[in-house]
Amino acid sequence: MSGPASEPSQAAQKLCRSLGVRSIPPPPEGFDPTRASDRELSEYGYPVRPDIKLYPELHERWNQMMSRPMTFIEPQFAVLTRRPVRQRNVVATDERRADLAVPTSPTAHWSGSVAVPEKGDAVTFVSGQWTVPAVIIPQLDGEIYASSIWVGIDGGPQGEAYNVSTDILQAGTEQNVSLFGGQTTYPWFEWWTGDQFKILNLAIRAGDIVFCSITVRSRIEFDVFMFNVTTRQVARATGTPPSGTRWTGDTVEWILETEGEEVYRQIIPSVLPQFGEVYFDSCLAATRDRKLISAGNGSFIDQLDINGQKITATFPITDVLFKVRYTAEPWA
Repeated sequence: MSGPASEPSQAAQKLCRSLGVRSIPPPPEGFDPTRASDRELSEYGYPVRPDIKLYPELHERWNQMMSRPMTFIEPQFAVLTRRPVRQRNVVATDERRADLAVPTSPTAHWSGSVAVPEKGDAVTFVSGQWTVPAVIIPQLDGEIYASSIWVGIDGGPQGEAYNVSTDILQAGTEQNVSLFGGQTTYPWFEWWTGDQFKILNLAIRAGDIVFCSITVRSRIEFDVFMFNVTTRQVARATGTPPSGTRWTGDTVEWILETEGEEVYRQIIPSVLPQFGEVYFDSCLAATRDRKLISAGNGSFIDQLDINGQKITATFPITDVLFKVRYTAEPWA
């Protein structure tokens, strides 16, 4: 059931438009998503309801999640100027860092699942849920200790199995830690290589359960649904692709990633923070031809350090559930 939400202010709406994104109007008072049609769910920015015949457990879980009261917030956005590097090859060249958990080679900084639709079809929706991990510094020789967890469309590994756009529409949570500042966690979304948007007023902390989905409405419009299941707060946004980017729907991803950071066009390598285990749940995607894809339909990948050693391991559990375990040697 929907909860109270303030009307978007004209100033906030103007700011959103200047950033290329805007908030989605809240549903009417008393709106019940469990009784709504697919068209009504789409109109108010709700995630796709899982098919009851194909995924009865996910369908029931969706109903339970959406039937409880939730508070819709008007999201406040900020463009990150010190932006994480998510889709580029992050390489450590300093020999002193040779034993660190610094990934190298394309997508070696990814852990999780990458799936593809049938030939001629295209992914239009993806969802996932995870518990935000507490992260710690594993080794005292890094400049940046940065990670993100996200769901995405396009931008998957290139090879015989993939014919993809190098752009990627993605949304998730950032988990960073520093020597002096402790852990920093926040929700974000972007259509890489465009601007990355941080959602300033949706509080997310280690231990919170987060559900996130992306819907491609058309080649020129997308929606993001970011739900802190623990606090019952929801932020929703809609936007248009940045100039030069394109949607093809050729791959879909559920990823835990090590990031570098781009500062004044210089890429600073990152060390993967130590996190234990992260469980990805409700990992479901839908296509233009109304087909469903689960993470279990994809290829599971692990992260490697600069010596080719695994720093994470990915374990499938069910079609829609898997876990990523930190396996790098901790600092001692």
